[in-house]
Amino acid sequence: MLFSILASLLIDAAAQTGMSTWSMVPPVRPDVQGRGHPIDLLLGSQVPRVEVKPEAFVRRLSYDMRGLPPAAGDLADYLSWPKDERVSRIVDRYLDTPEFGQKQAQAWLDAVRFAETNGFEADAERHHAWRYRDWVIEAANLDLPYDRFLSLQIAGDLAEIRDIRTGHPSDNPIHALVATGFHRCGPSHMVSGNLDKKILRNEFLTEATTTIGSAILGLTLHCARCHDHKFDPITQEDYYRLQAFIARIEPIDTLISSPEELARTTTAQAVIEARMASVRKSISQIDEPARAAAQKAKLANVPANARVAIETPPARRSPEQKALAERFMPAIKVAWDDVLAQLGASQRKSRAELKTKLVDLARQMPPPASQAWGVKEGEPVTHHLLKRGQPTAPGDPVKPGYPQVFGTVNKGGEPTSRADLARWLSSPENPLTARVAVNRIWRQYFGKGLVQPEDDFGARSKPANQAVLDFLATELVRQKWSLKSIHRLLATSAAYRAREFPGMETRRRRLSAEEIRDTALAAAGELDPRMGGPGIRISLDQEVLDLIFTEGEPEGLWITPSRKEDENRRSIYLLAKRNVKVPLLESFDQPDLLNPCGKRPDSTHAPQTLALWNSTWTRKRAEAAAKKASISTIRPIDGVSSLFLAILGRNPSTEELRLALESCKEDPKLNDLALALLNSNAFLYLD
Repeated sequence: MLFSILASLLIDAAAQTGMSTWSMVPPVRPDVQGRGHPIDLLLGSQVPRVEVKPEAFVRRLSYDMRGLPPAAGDLADYLSWPKDERVSRIVDRYLDTPEFGQKQAQAWLDAVRFAETNGFEADAERHHAWRYRDWVIEAANLDLPYDRFLSLQIAGDLAEIRDIRTGHPSDNPIHALVATGFHRCGPSHMVSGNLDKKILRNEFLTEATTTIGSAILGLTLHCARCHDHKFDPITQEDYYRLQAFIARIEPIDTLISSPEELARTTTAQAVIEARMASVRKSISQIDEPARAAAQKAKLANVPANARVAIETPPARRSPEQKALAERFMPAIKVAWDDVLAQLGASQRKSRAELKTKLVDLARQMPPPASQAWGVKEGEPVTHHLLKRGQPTAPGDPVKPGYPQVFGTVNKGGEPTSRADLARWLSSPENPLTARVAVNRIWRQYFGKGLVQPEDDFGARSKPANQAVLDFLATELVRQKWSLKSIHRLLATSAAYRAREFPGMETRRRRLSAEEIRDTALAAAGELDPRMGGPGIRISLDQEVLDLIFTEGEPEGLWITPSRKEDENRRSIYLLAKRNVKVPLLESFDQPDLLNPCGKRPDSTHAPQTLALWNSTWTRKRAEAAAKKASISTIRPIDGVSSLFLAILGRNPSTEELRLALESCKEDPKLNDLALALLNSNAFLYLD
């Protein structure tokens, strides 16, 4: 009671002091005075005068828009175009590439912590989650209006949202179902054992509510789950009223295959499964005698009375025997290592051959019939405020509603459904939705958001330039929620071409983890441009594979593609497994996939050097890049220049060329030079 009173006083104080009013009222479009680019006019004297060189600008733009180095010929084309057209033309070129959607989707997937596994110790796979990732990429490439993008994710399974026809290429009932995977992106506590259904249900709703607050509203809503928010004017009742909109959703994988596809898939799977069953039977014939021998050996080591109790059928055990059996059962549990210890050398060899056959068959198994990984509307429920956030302590019932601080009046009466929530979140009158979206894009181009942290627009936040933020927010609405229009607006400003950015001493953005890996593959001529499909498992060191949780045999848990080339897909298509990370990506701050990530950290530490300099993977990419550069030229000077262009996106300076040619005397294959360039700051950082 005392805490609630104190929280109310804090909320009132925040309202009186204006701490939060700027973000809780709709943005007002500022009056832009003068002729010229609106962003530059709003920044005024803050716009630095010195521009970066053309090659630096093209490289900067290519990474910010596509997440990849410039394509061959981009710089030459840029320099050949009329000076007053070149910026807009290169921007439009990159906006229209399929790689644009891949780059832009990553920020959203970070914000919703998309993964293809549940997390926790079992970390089971979500076989159809990849369709949500592909939908986000496609939405970015098609420039799906942001209000529609949000509405489909919130309530795409509901007819009043799903069946709206906008004339947009993305209009498709199946896409609408896939979009609702948004609600399931958080970790899911699905493990063995006696778990309370109320607790599991509360965890699911908590994760979904957190994602709405962080990714869309830019608020730490989850802080109001147990009590009124300590800083923001969000009460605990606000939290549960907002959660009441989604209280009925139930996770579901909806079959979207045609009858013909389903029949083909079922038949093909049955054929492979029959062959796998035969191999499993052969493996079992080796394992079972060894398992029985291991069981016998363990049983011999327990006290005689306990052994008698365990061997007695459960229904015939006395109370004393039941207690003994329960006490000593863990001691006789046979683990995989116990079975392995019983196998002779010839048995291990035979088993390994059978296991190889089983893995080969698993690679041939057709993917499951197409399903939309999303949600559906369940039966009506009475949603309660939970005292101290405990699902075992329900308080007063609450009806769906918006946080009171916004003062929103729902047209047509009290809001009741997720469709109402979707309309409120995507409304031009919502004070946060457009601001959060454009702030995320501003950070992408200018290094840090106008509001920081990017996912907290609460009472303690203060925009670095509210005029620019509100202009962009209102411009997004004026452009019919076209995100590409905001990308184009920012990328064509003089401020973006400057050597230094407003409010920053230097831009110096380090490439993201995915950009580092993808660029190394591109420089080696190995990057696979194919789009879409299930997440790819790439080859990992045994130390990493040992982290995969299993109570059984560890072999065969991580099946890589049969074609090695399939591992060279863009990093966004790698299997997003919460408990197993690619060391290179993890070293360079790939998010943990457990918490919403508005902005990735930018750390510097020793393992980054080890991952780039010592790893076998990086060295192979360097060798391939060097070979690609040398075979395309005759003179060493041309090979060096080709390598610089492939890795750094520019020609070497006079001093760099001299040093590189000297190194060629000891390493004419250019392997060491390629590896050095992949470890240089000129590669790792833009500008």
